Amino acid sequence: MGKRPLTPTHVRFGSVDHNQR
Repeated sequence: MGKRPLTPTHVRFGSVDHNQR
């Protein structure tokens, strides 16, 4: 992951990814 604009979809996916990982 790099410096990208935090979007509603990305933010939600990121949270899930962090929880799953």
